[in-house]
Amino acid sequence: MHKWVRNNALLDGNVPRMTLLNNWEATHTSFNEQRLTELFDEAHKLGVDLFLLDDGWFGNKYPRNDDKAGLGDWQPDRSKLPNGIGKLVKEASARGVKFGIWLEPEMVNPKSELYETHPDWILKLPNRPESYGRNQLVLDLTNPAVQNFVYSIVDDMMTENPGIAFIKWDCNRSMTNAYSTYLKNRQSHLYINYTKGLYSVMERIRKKYPIYPLCYVPEAAAVQTTKPSNILRSSGPATIRMPWSVSLYNGDTLIFFRQILFRHM
Repeated sequence: MHKWVRNNALLDGNVPRMTLLNNWEATHTSFNEQRLTELFDEAHKLGVDLFLLDDGWFGNKYPRNDDKAGLGDWQPDRSKLPNGIGKLVKEASARGVKFGIWLEPEMVNPKSELYETHPDWILKLPNRPESYGRNQLVLDLTNPAVQNFVYSIVDDMMTENPGIAFIKWDCNRSMTNAYSTYLKNRQSHLYINYTKGLYSVMERIRKKYPIYPLCYVPEAAAVQTTKPSNILRSSGPATIRMPWSVSLYNGDTLIFFRQILFRHM
């Protein structure tokens, strides 16, 4: 199956993969511009091709200093990154390292400006307490306004920082207690329309920023772990359907989309 995917479903599926350094294990959400620049230097010394800035770079009213706040407020944290993302892209590029960034645009923390402004954009049952996963809620992608918002996050990031080479689009919780204010009495359509909404966003992104992926993205993982036995235990049949080293860079932006949708394939 891996051979078929590489030969038929991926652009340049058999070319060597780039090496990537992610700051997450080194810093988690505690970093600043100087610390990241030091990691660029280390990446250059190691001969790493690509640096990924993971979770924790955004939020001002509610800074993303842990997983309890800030998700949904996609403005660079001025206290950590006073010169914005563009400065980091330039610093990485000056060292011969490509730059990537973490996003999870379909999710929101209750402690965020987005939640305060658009509580109607959240999937949640009106007659039950909010159900959290990783302290976050799922945005209602059946709603065209939410689709536009999610698209704009990627579009604004790429427009303002065209040197970005990699986007890690994360998905850290499943849908529970799901109810769409937008759908009203058509709740039976929720899961299908949510999926269609996500596909619509991906299609718009692909049209503006040409990507040649497996479906809409060139890489997907059922689980993120470094222990092979854990991968087999948690992902099951997905391991025989998804190649684990299929990331792609072709001169445009690579989007890595980690979705647990593949878990039960």
